[in-house]
Parts: sequence; C-alpha cells; structure tokens
Amino acid sequence: MVEELSGTRAPETADSKRPITVRSVVGGTALIALLAFITPYSEYRVHSMEFFQGQIPVGALASLVVVLLPVNWFLGRFKPAWRVSLPELVFMFIMAFAGIMVYHIGMMGLFLSMISSPDYFAAPENRYAEFILPYLPPAAIPSNAHNEMAYFYTGLPPGQKIPWNVWLVPLFWWWSFFAAFLLVCCALTAILRKQWFDHEKVTFPHAEVTLALVKGSGEKGGLPEIMRNRLFWYGALIPFAFIVWNIISYFTPLWPRIRFSQVETGIAIQYFDSFHVKPDYFTIGFAYFVDTNILFSIWFFRYLVMVQDAAYRRVGVVAATRNDPWTTANALIGWECFGGLVLWTLWGLWMGRHHFRAVWRRVWNSGAGADDSNELLSYRTAVLSLAGGLLFMLAWLMYLGMAWYVAMIFLAILMVLIIGITRVVAESGMPIVGAPITAQAFTMRTIGDANLSPQSFVGLSLSLAAFRMIEGYPMPMVMHSARLGDVVRGRRRALFVAIFAGSIIAMILMSTTTIRLAYDGGAFNFGAHHAFHQMWEAYDHMVARIKDPWPREPSLLLHFAGGASFVASLLFARYRFNWSGLHPVGFFTAMTFYHSVTTLSFLITWLIKLIINKIGGMALYNRWKPFFIGLICGQVAGAILSFIVDAIFFMGEGHDIYTMAAFGGQGW
Repeated sequence: MVEELSGTRAPETADSKRPITVRSVVGGTALIALLAFITPYSEYRVHSMEFFQGQIPVGALASLVVVLLPVNWFLGRFKPAWRVSLPELVFMFIMAFAGIMVYHIGMMGLFLSMISSPDYFAAPENRYAEFILPYLPPAAIPSNAHNEMAYFYTGLPPGQKIPWNVWLVPLFWWWSFFAAFLLVCCALTAILRKQWFDHEKVTFPHAEVTLALVKGSGEKGGLPEIMRNRLFWYGALIPFAFIVWNIISYFTPLWPRIRFSQVETGIAIQYFDSFHVKPDYFTIGFAYFVDTNILFSIWFFRYLVMVQDAAYRRVGVVAATRNDPWTTANALIGWECFGGLVLWTLWGLWMGRHHFRAVWRRVWNSGAGADDSNELLSYRTAVLSLAGGLLFMLAWLMYLGMAWYVAMIFLAILMVLIIGITRVVAESGMPIVGAPITAQAFTMRTIGDANLSPQSFVGLSLSLAAFRMIEGYPMPMVMHSARLGDVVRGRRRALFVAIFAGSIIAMILMSTTTIRLAYDGGAFNFGAHHAFHQMWEAYDHMVARIKDPWPREPSLLLHFAGGASFVASLLFARYRFNWSGLHPVGFFTAMTFYHSVTTLSFLITWLIKLIINKIGGMALYNRWKPFFIGLICGQVAGAILSFIVDAIFFMGEGHDIYTMAAFGGQGW
C-alpha cells in the first residue's frame, strides 16, 4: 500500500498478473444498471438520499463497500474458485464510479431539465418567446409541438406512449458532446498522471482510501486486509449508530433526532458568514490522509476570507457588486480566489514543462520521449483525442449559439477549471469541491454583456446543461481511476475501457430512466432541487441581462489580479525559501459553500493529526488509519440503510439525507 502510493512498485503477485475478464465487464455493467435505476429513483420517487454528490460520491463507495466487497468475501468463504481478483474488483468499481459521475448535477442532473423547459415554460411574464425561443438550436432541444414537454412535466395521459421520437436527436448530440468532454478528461489525465504522481508525488487521499479498502480482497478468504482490523469496525460503528438512532425517529416523530445538517447548525455573528459547527465523519475520514500543512491551509484560509468578507459587508462593498448565479456569495472574493486558482494551475503546467516536452517527443517518435506504456492512453492517442475532443466541443458550443471567440474563451477557462479543481481534489482530500465562479460568469464578465449577442447569451444558458457546477465534472474520477491503476500492473489501458464504457452505458440508462419516470408521474413531482427546480434561474437570469446588460466591473478584475499576486507570493516563498507552512490549495475554494461547511472537520482532523504525530509519529498515524476509513464506510453503510428504509416504508416521503452532513437536508 505504502509502496504503491509512493510511486514504487510492490512485488508482483498472481492476482496482479490476471487479465481483465468477461465477468468483470459483466459485473461492472450490472452495477451501472443498478445505479442507473436507484439513483434517479431515490431522488425523484422515494425523495431520499442523493447517490451522486461530490467528487467521491456515496453511490461509488456504496458499490464497493456494500456490494463488491461483501460479495467477494462471500465467494471467498463459500466458493473460493469464484473469488474475484483484485484487478477485476478495481475494474468493476471504476465502471460504477464512472457511471455515477455521469448523473451528477454537473451533467445529467440538470441536462434534461434545461433542454426540456424553455418552450413549455415560456409565458408573457418571463418573455422567453422573445429572448430565448428564437435562438434555440433545433437539434439541441426536444420539440413541444404536440405537448411532448407538457406531458414530461405533468405525466402522460392514460393510453399514450412516451414520445421517444422528439428525444432521439437531442439526446444523441448531447450524449456525443458529453462523450467528447469525457474523452478530453481522459486525455488530460493520461498526459498529467506521471507528472503529478510520479514526479510531484501527489498523494490523492481519495485513492489512498480506495486502495486500502481493496487491498487483500483478492486473497484467500476475500476479506480486505483493513476489515480484519478492529479499529476499522470501531470507526464504522460511530456514524452507523447515529444514523440508526435517527432512523427510529422516522417511525416515531417524538424520538429525539441527532442533527448533523450543517445548514441547521451555524452560529450567526453580525457581518460574518455563518460559522458551521457540526463535524462530518465522512470529511474527517478523508482528511486524515491529507498533509497537515494542507489541512492547516484549508481551515486558515476559510476563516481569513470570512474576516475579509465581514469587512466588506461592514463598509458596504458587497452590496454594490452583482453576483452571477452559482458563484460565491461575495463576487469580489470569489474572483480573488479564482485568480489564485488560475495562477496556480498555470504555474503547475509550467513546472511540468520538461515532462510535456518528453510527451511531445513521444507523440512524434514512438521510440523516444517519456514512456507511456502504463498510461490510460498512449501519448499520441491522448494528444489526438484532446485535440479532437476540444474541436468537437467548440463546434457544439458554437452550434448552441456562442460566437467563436466566446466559445473559445469559455472553453479555455473551462479547461483551467477542470485541471485546477482536479489538482485541488488530489491534494486536499475534500469529498466535494466547488469552484468560486463558473466559466460562464468569467466569459460574460470579461467580454461584457453589451458585447454579447442574444445568441451567445442563449448558448451560454444552454451550456449550463452540462457545465453548471464543477463537482460533477469527470476528470477527478478519471484521475482517481488512473491512480488505482497501481494495482492493475501495466493495464491502465483496460481502465480507460472501464471509464469510457461505464460512462456511456450510464449516460444512456440514466437519461432514459429519468425520462420514463417523468412521463410516468410528471417531473413536477420529482421534488429535486438540483435538477428540476433550477432551470428557471438560468433562463430568467439571461433574459434579464439581455434586456438590461450589466456594466463592466473593474473591481472584479482587480481582485482577480490580487488573488493571483497573493498566490504568486506564496509560491515564491515555497520555492525560493523552502517554506511550506502555508499551502495555497486552501485558498482557492475558501469562499465556496462546500468549503465553508467542512472547515470545522478539517480543523478537528488537523488537531488530531498534530497530537498523533507528536505522541507516536508515523507508526501511530498508520495504526489509526483503519479507524478513519471505518468512519467513511460506516456513514456510507448507514446512508444505504436509510435509503432502504425509505424505499420500503416512506415512498415519496423519504428523508433527505446525503453522504456528507454538509449537503444540508433534514439531517441525520
């Protein structure tokens, strides 16, 4: 385990030499089919937990903790000849992981509501017919000529069939666009993996936890090594017991419930954003595997920007600045953090210039440059895939209505966001990471509303169908999967098959399942905040800005430059004076909601690790790893139990719980 994560090879075993098999493909496909049904069913029908939240969602971990590992233990104990090998287990997990990420609110969740709503909801009050409908590209939007979209939201009348004919063309082109985006993420991962993991020694806490969970599962008996440790079960019992306690309150309202929702437990102080005071076991479990300097920076920068935000509120600066949708509450500080993220991302690419030269030599000469035999794709294939994928994405964005220069700026910023946030996830171990601003907001603010045509506004609106929230983008999942390739010895090409096949299968199944559920009972009854209650925000916002263009705000660009300068000074101190006490990674997302509600958990973990390192050093730290992984698994198992109870006893009135308490809801 330690050798794998440090970049050196562990000894070859019989398991590590076994190829990817037919049963691993069949098993992975079965997991995707299960998730494709359960994920929308839980959210839209049961009104229970969300399986897809975050860069390491509960649906992915549940496929491992609740399905794959128990089944493999059962086979190892009662039918050893059928026991699944470690590479097969990893392959199936990656297929499930890729599948669940497709559904996320950054992709499938908002996609169907965005393309189905503008014509049906057009009314004289919102003026969609004047500013939106004339510019909608026909191949991107299903027709409502015969009330097809009306039935989508209200349910089909008795005896009528689902009008698949109006969906086929839009679904095909949007699926193609998502596939191109996924291919770009896979290509970037293939190019960056060696630089990040082999040269810069990025640890990726999410992958470290996953590797610990699967280690030893392919051996005799099938029980993972970590689950043979009592500390694992002690850790798992804590969150699981709390959830079971709260499940009792589902049946007996007078039963006292332990509140875990961060939204409900903040401390209010004048001018300050809410201080969230509930720890989250899921976050603490991953945070234990993060470097203490990074842990310190995560909570330190959060409280630092809270002070800055309070000062701005006190003098009235915030009130004078308009906010773009789905960005930080304080636009100025959001742009400040984003400036730092852009600088840090570009600096990271500059630091890898020697590796990129070696990659380029390999592209032109298969016998020269960096070795690519253990990457998801060969470097030549990766570069061609990156170029082809970006060209397809550019063409589709222009078809949606964006002018060529608008589409190019949008795509460039999107790539910076993807690479930057993936690196933040890999370094920080945050279970869910948001971006301070969106690529749409940056594009509109830099070009200026007055310089954008109505077609470009509509194109930017439709782009929110795929690119609204960064936590749904697939590149962290792809990089996580590439890290798991350490246990598949030279077979990362097979992992690319798992990622791409899993995503495409899930894309088709989850889209069609959601459409079926909508026509069966009406999307109006879904009750899903992320997917079917936010499409109006995008279109209403764009109509308002077409009618009354926002002026340029130089203060945003000044804060962008200020954030970049601040991070540049931190990087200078780190590389010039070898000063590593304040890592910049905690600064980039410090103003985001997800960062704010997990700050206390990182602070607690930082204190725990300081004490452990002081008392027992690395030996004590390694000894307690199973306990913190147990915290994660106990919370996942408890969440699945709560969903099962809801599906059986509380259909349509489920309990809105999530993987992390940070996500709000009714709490555990």
